[in-house]
Amino acid sequence: EAYKKGLELFIPKDGEDSILIADAKLELEDYKGANNDYTILINKNPKDTITILKRVMARNGFGDYKGCIDDLEKAIQLNFSHPAQLYGEIAVLKITKLNDKKGTDEAFKKIIEVIPRDGMDYFFRAKAKENFNDYKGAIEEISIAIKTYPENANSFIASAYKERGKLKYALKDKQEPCEDFRMAQNMGDAEATNLYNQYCKKYEENINRKHELEIKIQEEKDKKLREEMAPKPDLQILKHSQVIDGYNTRTIYVTVKNNTDHLYD
Repeated sequence: EAYKKGLELFIPKDGEDSILIADAKLELEDYKGANNDYTILINKNPKDTITILKRVMARNGFGDYKGCIDDLEKAIQLNFSHPAQLYGEIAVLKITKLNDKKGTDEAFKKIIEVIPRDGMDYFFRAKAKENFNDYKGAIEEISIAIKTYPENANSFIASAYKERGKLKYALKDKQEPCEDFRMAQNMGDAEATNLYNQYCKKYEENINRKHELEIKIQEEKDKKLREEMAPKPDLQILKHSQVIDGYNTRTIYVTVKNNTDHLYD
């Protein structure tokens, strides 16, 4: 409501005022009105990448997806600082809105060709490699992203751990995805919590039970080995007696060795 009243009372005097009006229209979801205002400003300053990207949002609002792609490509040509991110948005638009798989593949190939500048670009490179089922390559890219992105960017790092966990799961790995899901969960990622509960909780409970059983079996083996190695006398005397053999007296020992009776003089 405040935006509406402001637009009714506000009379633009220069370009700075015009951008404020365009932004207000975008906020009010007057996408076509915002698009028209942004276009006027871009015609005056064709190298204004910020305004070009704002027009992407306006065009996306009323379904001009080809126009969005045109603006994203313009921003790339103007050396926008994160080209991989823009190529990623082009790829998403082409596959989700235009059903253009070939165009999506081309956009993802461009991402892989782009020299990465920070963690975000590595992240989009990972998504590109995932598109071509190169899961190991994607895992490597996300691992670099986690190391290079600022430590205070918790939401991004959590998302990176979560996505890496998904990729590891796609490779049929059961243990390492759980470690990544747990890291993302600890950073507050709700989806990672759901993934952990769905794929890892029961698995880790089974691992713990298996580990406990292995310990018990090993303890039994150790006990048996100790018993086998305990020293045992070769000869156990059970009884003895004296008998008269003529004029001589002999002592006869009855012993047990290997469960067999033996007589010894």
